[in-house]
Amino acid sequence: MISQFFKTFFIMLGCLIVSCSGNDLEEINPEAMEYNNQAMEIFFDAQFIDRSIASKSFNESLVLINMAIDLDGDYVLAYINKANVLSKLDQYEEAIEVLEIAESISSENIEVITLQGFLYEKSGNKSKANEKYKEVVVAYDKIIEKNQDNLKYKIDRIFMLAFIEGKDKAYEEIMALKKIHPDSPMITAMVDQIWHFQREVFIRDM
Repeated sequence: MISQFFKTFFIMLGCLIVSCSGNDLEEINPEAMEYNNQAMEIFFDAQFIDRSIASKSFNESLVLINMAIDLDGDYVLAYINKANVLSKLDQYEEAIEVLEIAESISSENIEVITLQGFLYEKSGNKSKANEKYKEVVVAYDKIIEKNQDNLKYKIDRIFMLAFIEGKDKAYEEIMALKKIHPDSPMITAMVDQIWHFQREVFIRDM
């Protein structure tokens, strides 16, 4: 069963149904977008049923996502979603290959790099995963430099520090950010998530 932490982070990333990952929405084939959204509705519902019977739903999602990609080969979000579905089917190498295609389309896409890291770690290549996590933090640093008021970028960057520098460092930074923004519900939620963060559980359940 998917962990509560992953459910929260899943939503915070916003990388499934609503995203402009590598594409402006007006540039995406509308029919491809519809197939992608249908696939992700099925995928989300499957998160809350027993893993042993969820594979049928995951395969249904995969069919729809492939249809979306056939219609729009530059639809980065569809590749991200396909990698997520393949991961649920324990097809990690295939998922990583899909993300390599996404990376060729959008080389600095943070969602792509982050998911690459998770999948490398899930497949046992922790060294390569850590390289990707460091890339993500550098990418966030560049974005934050231009978007100082965007708390989501800062929160997501701190989350990645839990993988690079450990849970304690991430908790220290999120608490420092909370002092500056004590009323932010996003920060409050992440304080709790980092406090309960278990790296192995997160990777296992993603």
